[in-house]
Amino acid sequence: TVISYAPEAEGITYGSLYFNVEDLSLEDCQNLTVVIKLITELASKKHSTSELARIRNTYLGSFNVSNTLVAHEHDNGYKHLATVTYSCLDNNNEIALDIVKEHLYDLLFNDEKAVLNVLRQTKAMMEMEISMAGHSYAGNRAMASASEFATVKEMVSGYSFYNYVKELIANFNNEKLEKLQKVYNSVFTKNRLTLSVMSDKSEKIIKNILASIKEDNSPIVKTDKAVMAKANEGIRVASPVGYAAMTANVRDDIKDIKGNLAVVNKVLGLDYLWNEIRAKGGAYGCGVSSRANNILFYSFRDPNPRRSIDVYKATNDYLDNFYKNVGSIDNYIIGTIGDSDPLLTAKTKISTGNAEYFAGLTYQDKCNVRTQILTTTKEDFLKLKEIFKKVNEEGSICVVGGANLLDQCKDVIDKTLDL
Repeated sequence: TVISYAPEAEGITYGSLYFNVEDLSLEDCQNLTVVIKLITELASKKHSTSELARIRNTYLGSFNVSNTLVAHEHDNGYKHLATVTYSCLDNNNEIALDIVKEHLYDLLFNDEKAVLNVLRQTKAMMEMEISMAGHSYAGNRAMASASEFATVKEMVSGYSFYNYVKELIANFNNEKLEKLQKVYNSVFTKNRLTLSVMSDKSEKIIKNILASIKEDNSPIVKTDKAVMAKANEGIRVASPVGYAAMTANVRDDIKDIKGNLAVVNKVLGLDYLWNEIRAKGGAYGCGVSSRANNILFYSFRDPNPRRSIDVYKATNDYLDNFYKNVGSIDNYIIGTIGDSDPLLTAKTKISTGNAEYFAGLTYQDKCNVRTQILTTTKEDFLKLKEIFKKVNEEGSICVVGGANLLDQCKDVIDKTLDL
């Protein structure tokens, strides 16, 4: 599949290569994440690590390899993709493609010391992130039981992946190195590829990329992954502040009211949660979002995460009071429209368009949500109370924080995990 965009940045090429990896086991999904972190840190058959870095910086405007998980818009399915993006000047297209190929096919995985250094750096970075930006880890962990998509996301980017890296370091051997090499050798093939290009020379570039990607005619058969069991958990870190997340899957409840829910989330974030958790509770940040068919409440650098959970649970009381006491909601609708229609650069237009393609999000879907936003009334707030009641009664909780903060949460968490 090829997705082509009309050029908007004269003289610049943007290439995006998406490789379908839904056939990988959970372990190999985690190995893929390790491989992705290694791609710019290993030597190749032709160049040292430092030489490759110099070549990338000389001829490419950007080069990135990442895990991409996209939830389907209309069901609980998802796409899992190994993503390679790059940009370059049009007159550097041929050498840019050579650089991309060298990273995808010619790296040397026999340097055990280099691999271990990257693993140790990854572990240290994740420990810092969990302590300093634990809301994303708390959200991923709480959502993990909601769907296969959420489980895979947790396994390749959350606390579970941290544990996997820690285990790799502790028990690293040639067998594990060979598994990484095997994933590297098998993923970047033409049978997995979806390609997107924005350039004045798109036709030639597409032809050259397709000719450069390794052939493999094997069918891609999805491997089903077991969804993680529901749990309310704490993750203990050495920090005086915490991060509290509460979430539930509400796909079947919101499929026709996503625009209405976006307006309510705007009100909750700007008014209720900000006043109760930020102003009164002292947290550095907080919010509520609807993503991947889930409603997620979260707090950031929160001195009282236990109190924040009570605030989440009292959302319906706030909605009742809002309905009775607030007049116009026009400002909230305007703000929600602004959020839904941001200014896009050429680069973000590509990434957004590709994500919508993989999600199955159509132009009509976006029109429907926009209409829902514009026609939201206060009565819709009352209709949404049942959804927030479901989050309250069926949602999962994860709190990241110091030991004293987790002790205060004993009545809402079932077990405590450590780094």
